[in-house]
Parts: sequence; C-alpha cells; structure tokens
Amino acid sequence: NIAKWWIRFEDPEVKRICVENWDKDGDGELSMEEAAAVSSIGTIFAKNRRTRNLHVLTFTNIKRLGYENLKGCDSLESITIPKSIDIIDWYTFGGATGKYLMSIKNVIVEKGKLSYIPEGFDNNIKDVVDYPSTISSFGWAQPSLRAKITILRAPTPPNIDVRSLEGNGLIYVPDDAIEVYKHSDIWSRIADRIYPLSEYHE
Repeated sequence: NIAKWWIRFEDPEVKRICVENWDKDGDGELSMEEAAAVSSIGTIFAKNRRTRNLHVLTFTNIKRLGYENLKGCDSLESITIPKSIDIIDWYTFGGATGKYLMSIKNVIVEKGKLSYIPEGFDNNIKDVVDYPSTISSFGWAQPSLRAKITILRAPTPPNIDVRSLEGNGLIYVPDDAIEVYKHSDIWSRIADRIYPLSEYHE
C-alpha cells in the first residue's frame, strides 16, 4: 500500500502548499521521497497567515533556515527544524530588523550537525524550545530563557555570554550533567531553575 509512504499532515494549509510545490507525480499527496528531494523552501511559506505548524520540514533536506523563509507567517505556532540544517540565520523568528512572529510557541531542533544557535533565535518562543545534544555554543544573549521551558540535551554546558539567561524560564538538562550545569560559569546564576530531563513531562 503506497499510501503508507505518504506524509500525514496536521495542518491542511501546509499540505496544500507542499503538494502545490513539491508533488512531482501529481497524485495530490506528498511522499517521503518527494519531500527528501527538497533542499530549500525559499519563500513558499512566507506571508502565509494560515500556516500553524511546520513539522513537515523534518522530512526535507533543507540546509538553511532564515527569516526570509518564515516572514509574515503570523499564525505559525510550532516548527521542527530538521537534522539536515547546517545554518540557522540570525533572528529566524523576527526581531532586530524584522517583525516578530508573535504566535510561535514550540520549536524543536532535531539532532544533526548543527552546533551553533545564533543571536535572536529564541527571543520570542513562548512555551518550549528543545535543543539537541550537538549544540556547543550560542550567539549573543542566547538562550534567552523567555520560553517557559528550555531543553538543553548537550552533556557539556554550551558556551554562552554574560547577557544570556536573562528570562525567567526553566531549563531541563541531562540527568548526569545537572551538577556540571549548576556549577558552570554563567549557568550557575540560575542553578535553582535547572532541572533533570527525567522530570520533564510534556
């Protein structure tokens, strides 16, 4: 049954856009193979105010994600950034010179090769941001802890600067690394808000 290879969409507007742009065989569906052939999303989602989630990106092989890809997605609530990503641009979700995406609540960064999170990335994420174990450093003032929960899966505390951690959110880290985080420079400032991952429940 070939249908089992089709991607199941939570968001009908995202399905419409993906099928319109990436359905090569014209069957009205998007297969995993068709999605895997995608290396850039360009501006196909930009300025779309109906898009609520972009978890479909996890099936693609896009290499870069930036504000121009998401500009004007004013209803976007959640996104999964795929493991294929090599570069995330500054202020991906707005800020600095771009309008904030005010609805963004949940962001998952899949584990791939990405090791650096740039300036402005999580400033406007409201609920949960989940970083993979490969992250070793953050740009200026990141992570901001403006999200209610920040998950850091890196066993070694990533390099951050003195303007990081200025929000009031909680941090969850690997259980066996919790004491390392609590006693590391800068991270130690918020030791009372660092919890083991085993205690995190969605």
